[in-house]
Amino acid sequence: EFETTARGAEKRLKKLIAKPSVLNNYDFILIDTPATYSVYSQASLLASDYYIVPIAPDVFSALGYDLLQKALKKDLVLEDHKLINLGIIFTLTSKSKDEREKVTKNVKRNNIQESFEKEERFNKTLYEHERIRTGKLENFIYDMTSTKDNIVEITNELLQKLGEVK
Repeated sequence: EFETTARGAEKRLKKLIAKPSVLNNYDFILIDTPATYSVYSQASLLASDYYIVPIAPDVFSALGYDLLQKALKKDLVLEDHKLINLGIIFTLTSKSKDEREKVTKNVKRNNIQESFEKEERFNKTLYEHERIRTGKLENFIYDMTSTKDNIVEITNELLQKLGEVK
């Protein structure tokens, strides 16, 4: 329904979030969008002050990030919107996967845009946990306790970045 509504539908989310009943009840609102650049991501970016791009440490994700940055520069809906890129969070990282680790350390060597320079990357990454990816739904919450500390570290880094931007 959202995709087939009248022009300007991408502004709906921003208007909804701007309501006092929403703004007064939340310190942060995190919006997770599909990995493709669409009206959903456009609406989310228009409703946001900042954005973070979680990507897997592989060449295809790096290319996707590069394409996203180019799309944002050309987006007429967002051209007057001040949106701050807080950086990249590498996800699905694993110390046992040497090749993926090389991508996170040497992305620039792959001649992918300079946007992967260290200052735009979160220092913390979200580690892959095979048990979560292949486990049973009834164990899902229990299995997620293995990521709790990792998520707290990323959250602390996010709060630090927000403090530096303000």
